[in-house]
Formats: sequence, structure tokens, C-alpha cells
Amino acid sequence: MNFRKLFTAFAFVCAGVSSAQTVSAPLTLDPAVRYGVLENGLTYYIRKNNYPEKQAEFYIAQKVGSIQEEEEQRGLAHFLEHMCFNGTEHFPGNSLVKYLERIGVKFGENLNAYTSIDETVYNISSVPVTQPGAIDSCLLILHDWSNALLLENEEIDKERGVIHEEWRMSSSASKRMFERSLPKLIPDSRYGLRMPIGLMSVVDNFDPKVLRDYYHRWYRPDLQGIIVVGDINVDEMEQKIKKTFSHIKKAVNPEPRVYLQVADNAQPISVSEQDPEQTLTVVQVMFKHNVWPDSLKNKVEYFLDKVQGSMALSIINERLADLTSKADVPFAGASCGDGNFLVAKTKGAFDVTIVPKDGMLDEAVKQVMAEVYRADRYGFTESELERVRANFISSLESIYQNKEKIQNQSLVNEYVQHFLNGEPSPGIEAEYPLFSEIYRSITLDQVNARYKQWVANNDTNLVVYTVSPQKEGVVKPTAEHMLQLVQEARSIDLGAYQDEVNDRPLIASLPEPGKIVKERPERFGFTEWRLSNGVKVWFKKTDYQANEVVMRAFSPGGTGYYSGDDLIQLNFFNEVIGASGVSGFKQTELAKKLAGKQVSVAPYLSGRREGLQGGANPKDLKTLFELIYLSFQEPYRDDEAVASVLNQVREVLRNREADPMHAFNDSVSVALYGHHPRLVFIRPEMVDQVNYGRILEIYKERFADASDFTFVFCGNFDEDSLRAYSEKYLATLPALYRKEKPVDTKMYKLKGEHSIVYSEPMQTPQCQAVRAWYGPLKLNLKNKLACEILGQVLSIRYVEVIREEMGAAYSLGASSRVNMTTADKPEYMLQIFAPLKPELSDSALQVMDEELHQIAEHGIADSYLNKVKEFLLKSAREQFKQNGTWMGALCTYKDYGVDVLTDYEKAVESITTDDLRKMAARIWKDHNKATVKILPAE
Repeated sequence: MNFRKLFTAFAFVCAGVSSAQTVSAPLTLDPAVRYGVLENGLTYYIRKNNYPEKQAEFYIAQKVGSIQEEEEQRGLAHFLEHMCFNGTEHFPGNSLVKYLERIGVKFGENLNAYTSIDETVYNISSVPVTQPGAIDSCLLILHDWSNALLLENEEIDKERGVIHEEWRMSSSASKRMFERSLPKLIPDSRYGLRMPIGLMSVVDNFDPKVLRDYYHRWYRPDLQGIIVVGDINVDEMEQKIKKTFSHIKKAVNPEPRVYLQVADNAQPISVSEQDPEQTLTVVQVMFKHNVWPDSLKNKVEYFLDKVQGSMALSIINERLADLTSKADVPFAGASCGDGNFLVAKTKGAFDVTIVPKDGMLDEAVKQVMAEVYRADRYGFTESELERVRANFISSLESIYQNKEKIQNQSLVNEYVQHFLNGEPSPGIEAEYPLFSEIYRSITLDQVNARYKQWVANNDTNLVVYTVSPQKEGVVKPTAEHMLQLVQEARSIDLGAYQDEVNDRPLIASLPEPGKIVKERPERFGFTEWRLSNGVKVWFKKTDYQANEVVMRAFSPGGTGYYSGDDLIQLNFFNEVIGASGVSGFKQTELAKKLAGKQVSVAPYLSGRREGLQGGANPKDLKTLFELIYLSFQEPYRDDEAVASVLNQVREVLRNREADPMHAFNDSVSVALYGHHPRLVFIRPEMVDQVNYGRILEIYKERFADASDFTFVFCGNFDEDSLRAYSEKYLATLPALYRKEKPVDTKMYKLKGEHSIVYSEPMQTPQCQAVRAWYGPLKLNLKNKLACEILGQVLSIRYVEVIREEMGAAYSLGASSRVNMTTADKPEYMLQIFAPLKPELSDSALQVMDEELHQIAEHGIADSYLNKVKEFLLKSAREQFKQNGTWMGALCTYKDYGVDVLTDYEKAVESITTDDLRKMAARIWKDHNKATVKILPAE
């Protein structure tokens, strides 16, 4: 489990601990972890964990990042991360990636790394430890990353283009403004000048010796931590780590790893930036504060500080969410957070983020900040605290309930943070009793006091950062004006906050319960109940997750029953219904009513179905059924909340055209479907055409008849309770006994080849391209697998050729799947999405065709097929232990008569390279192809 997430849900750690000696006692590392430090300074963490079974995670964390770069090295920390996959002592060239993919470890998904300003972390994840030699090989890879990179000139030069494309792809309006502003927001500090992507002038031209110097200077054992978690023998793993890493020499007179401090600012800092591609105005108000030293984070007082803050944040954000749901507020969104000050880990900040509506900047900033200051002036209320307390207790109990199914990844994340940042990791057995008592004894005074430490009523350590669209008619707000708005808000007295709650019961009364009139076994271990009102219930009890019950409900129908003017309403259906309440409760009131419960139900409307999806903790199963029942009753019409959400949509749409990619998805739809009358492209003026009453009518029409609904439950429920609730809540739902079928809207993809190429003005020249092949295909497990495997094989080839050989892209991939058309006919779709180097985009698209044609004519080497097979087989063993997998398999079987689970592994093993050749040949012969490409305008 992710204990960092748990801590954000903790309330005032140790507030209820009476003994001062107990409060001061340090918390030790979880005894289930084998921890040690080699003589050369390298730290290791080893933990046996069996979830998922027969897999393990191998990580190396480095206490080094772009902050260590000299001016002529800017970008080399990140460049070095890339080079770890391009040749090491024991894995020259790209043999490291090839070996790991051969054993089912997928590049990008299981094999990856990241570089930040203060740290670099590499991971080999979901390693199948039963593969002969896998454990030793992964440790050898970690060894090479730590100490034995080849850093060959040819490989360095090849990678320059890849990184340049990564920079190009990530060059957004927000990033450009942030990089320009950072030196002003953190003045006189390297933190303002060390974004990890670096300078392209350095990336394109540095001498390879400079990269090697950085590597040997900073990649050393005293700054490195090895973390291994999974289905392994701890004693054997410790011996292997000692044998593999002990020979690495301890650094002699190493340069100290200094964590740069960020100075306080006695005078306020305000920065205002604009960009032609920015679509919204966003204001961030920050109150800087000191952070806990790593050496003191093992104290209970540290938890106390963290959870006090988490509880205060929960309350203030609930208030801001309530405000946002009102139609007449001048902002589209607002929230508070606490964490690092921008990119600096040595300084913290409480921050307030505000998204004003167009033309209402002043009013938005003053109203939100007045609300923030109101909480400082008057504090929070007991009722708010009790809701947060209930939520935190519920979260803690749910985590403890599932303690035997903690994911390897969650444990790894804890130990990485323990090594890099001193975050405590005492383990759930120590945390549960401590926090269980603490949660129940926290006081309102403690929460209010913690909040007051954040919100200063003066300009010391105040930082304001504003970004806005650069367009005609928008005046750039001055830095001085933004400061003035915050200062003026301090004097606005809103009075004490009144917490509004709806105390009525969720359901006032129910009809007499119905009955289960028929029971029979279903496929995949499910059971079917037929209820007295026609409702069908499929259920399967599992222990995959002790704290989970998932639910899906569906009925034939959907949007196909509507046309004409209703198509606009359908495009806003989810937003409008999501903002509406249920049976006498506004959405904001319902959220308060459900405090302490882990449960959710949401309606949906798709092309061929209407339905519900959700789930609950087993203890909240009754509430899950209550919410299902309410979903079939009269919705609560909340004009104010719906007006608010439509205003938010309008704000997004109004400035969307500033984004060069704004029309890309629409263009893809046109390339696939032409100008089909059911295609509706949302524009700002359409918001004014939304008819709330009509959307409610559509909702009531779709959910007026439960008799043709099927409800599917899978998880750790009590069957007797499920039976009782089904009769009480499902068998009493309205029944009209309609016999609806999905409507074929004849929205078919175009035959032949279709292409759309257009250009847009851009601040950074970019190219985005999508290419798709599609056509009819008989649906069975073999065809489904051959289609999916072909997509993954092509993805590997495209990365090898387009990224590595051509340097024409940073991130691209192919995916292939079988979908159902509006006529319930199966069709394949092979799709490639690729951000490309503009001047090489035609060549890259040609390669996409050539690789597919090559497989269609000559097949593909067994090595590619075997890589994908290993990944699919490994993934399947995990998916077979997920409730959603079984639900989906049953629904597919009942809808289309295809069993996608039984003998799945045998089916994967049976796929041959000739099957892929035939699939590629069919795609090539059908020659239904759509291409969309956007280029920078001249």
C-alpha cells in the first residue's frame, strides 16, 4: 500500500497520545524490511511480499538530479538517465531492453526511470522471478546503472535527437511560462535554473566527456539505494546484493551532496506571465514555510504535523467545492494544497489555486482569498471536523482490512521515499493502532491551530504567480495588481462559516420487498438471480481484495434512441447529470451525508446502453444498494449547480482555440466517419443550447424501467446480505417490461483511404499524427489475441526504427483491438499515435506502412512474438485476480457468445508468427486507412 497517501488521510497524529515520552519516541522502520548499508556506503532495502505472486520490483534510487549540474551541464542529469538504456558493461547496445522484454518486462510500462531536480530513480518492475536467471540479471542491471555505463560516443549522439523530441513534445504554454518565471519565483538560486530537460543548446552540442565527468562525480554508492520487493527469499537476496555491489569502490574525498536552501522573502514576490497558447487564467497564491529536517521525520510529532495539515486541507477544500457549485461565483475552480515550494524540496508552501472566469479576475481572487482568510479568522466547525474524522477512520480501516494484499509497487514507493527524503515507514501493524486512537481524539482547536500556521496575514514569504492567455482583448495583469488583490482580501470579513447539511435519511420509505424467483449457475463461477420485477443479478464472491465490491449495471438502449436537437443534449449529459442531485439531495449534500463511507455509484449513457457503475467497501454494501435505488428515482434538479458546471465548460471552450491541438480529435473523427450527422463538435455557443429539463427527461426515460437491467456484483461481499439487499432494493425498482434493443445509428467508418493534413501557428514547432487501419473481423479469442499482439509487435518495431534509428519521435506506440460497431458487428482497429519531428513526419508515416507491409509479406521474427507473449501471460496472471476482469469476461460472453478467459494462456501460447502475418495481410488488403496530421504553420 502507499503509506504516503495514507498519511495524507491521517488526522492529527499523536493528538490523543497522552504521554509526552510516547510522543517523542522515534518510529522505527517496519521490521518486515531487511535494511542495510554496505561498507562503500550503498543502502539496500529488501522485503518479501507476495502480491502479485511470483513477481518482484527492482529499483535504484539516486540522491542526485539536475540541481548538481554546472551551467555547461544543464540537461545532462536527464540525458544520463536515457543513456542507462543504451549500453552498459554487461548489456551493451540495446541488449538490456531486449533481454528484459524477452522475459516479459515491457519497456516504458515496466522498465523506466525519471529525473527530477533533486533525485533520479530507475525501475525494473513486475519481473517474473520464476524466469531462470531473472533475479541475477536484474541485480546486474542495477549494478551497471550504478557504476558501469559505457557512455559510447555513437550512442550519445543518437540519443541527442530523442531528447530533443522529448523537449519538443513537452513544450506547452504552461511549461514555457513556468521556465521563464522560475528564476523570479526562486531568485538567486539554482532551483530557478535547473529544470531537468535542460537547455537544447547543451543537449545538442556537449562534449561526451562532460557527461562522463558528471556520471563519475555523482553516481556513487553513498548516494544510491537499492530496493527489492516481491516474491523472493530475503536472506538469499541480501547475499546476492552484497556479492553484486560490495566490490564497487567507496568514493574518495567525494564532493558533498548539499541540499540548497531557499531563502525566505521579507517582501512579497509576484510574477505574471502570458503565452499565446495558454487557454485559461490561473492564479497561484503561495505561503512559504519551513520543512521538517529528514533526521526528525521518524518522530511522531512529524506525523502530527502532517495529519493536522491533511485534515485542515480536507475541510477548506470542501468549503471551496461548495462555493464552486454556485452559479454566481466569479471563478470556475479553486483548491488548496500543501507540499514543496514549486520545485524545491528544502522549502514548503501552502498554496491556493484559483481559475477565474473570463473578465472576473479581481472578484475571483478576492472572494477565494477571503474564504481562505475566513478560516484563519474564525476557524472550522465541529460538524466539518466530524465528517473528516469519519472519512479518515474509514480510509485507515479499509487499508488495514486489505493488509494481506499490499501491492509490491506501494511498498517500493515507501522505501524509495524513506531513502531519498527520510519519510517514515513503520508498517501498517504499527500504524493502525496508533492512528485508530489518534483519529478518535483529535480536537477542533488543534486543527484550527495548524491551519493558522500556514496562512499569514502579512507579506512575509508571500508569493503570487499568475498566468493568462496572450490574446487580443486580454490585458496582462500586473504583478503589483495581483499582490494588491491578495492584500485587499485580508480585510474582507465574511463572518463565521455556517455549515449546511441535509439530515434527512437517504431513503424515507420503501415498498414491500420483492423476491428472487429463479436461481441458476452462470459461467465463470457466477450465479444468476432473476427477481420478481424482471431484474437479473449476476454475482461472484471473491477474496482478491478484502476491501472491495465492484458493481456494474446495464440495459439495452443508450443514445441511439435519440437524434436531431437531442444530440447536443447528449454531449452534455454526463456533466449535467453529474452535477444534479439524487432524491432530495444536492451532490454537495450527498457527499457530506456519505462521510465515513467508501461507496460510489455513477450513471452513464453510451451508444448502445444505459447503466450504472460503482463499488463499495463490504461494510458499506447497504449504502451501495441505497444509491442504486436512488438512481432510479426522480433526480434532484439543482439549477444552480448545473449552471455552475456549464459555466466551467464554457470557460474551457471559450479559449480552447489558443491551443494548436484543439481541433485534432475532431479531425480524427472526421477522418474516420466523415461528416456523419451524429458527429457533434462542441463549441462555446452550444453551452447556451443546453436544455436542463430535456436532459432530465432523457435520464428518466432511460432509467424508468429496471426490468431489462442486469446488475453484476463481484468482490468480498456476504451472500446473505447481497440476497437481502437485492430483494429489498433491486426487486422494488420500477418495471415497465419494455423490450428495447440497441439502435443501429449506421455510424460506420469510411471505406478506403482518407487523410487530413492541416497546420496551425505554434510557439514550438510540433507535429502530431494518428494513423488508423480498420475493417471487419470475426470475433473469437484467437482473432482477438492476434490483433492485440500485432499492435504490440508493431509498437516495438516503431520505437526501434522511428525513435531509436531515425530520432523522429520521443514517445509513440501502436495498439490494436477488436471493437463492436453500431450494428453490433466486430471490427479491428490498429491505431498509431505519434508526436513527430515535423521535418521527418512523412518519413515516419512511411515507416508505419512499411513495417505493417513487411509483416504482411514476410512475417516477423519469433523473438518479437515471444516478447509480447511473455508480457501478456504475466499480465494475465495479475488480471485473473481482479474483480473487473471477471465482470468484463461474463458481460462479453453474454453479449457476444465469446469466452475470452477460459484457456486464455493456452490461446496466447498457440499464436504463431504466421497468425500475425495473416492478420497483417488482412489489414493491408482491406486498406481502410485514416490519417490525421497537424504541422506548424509557416
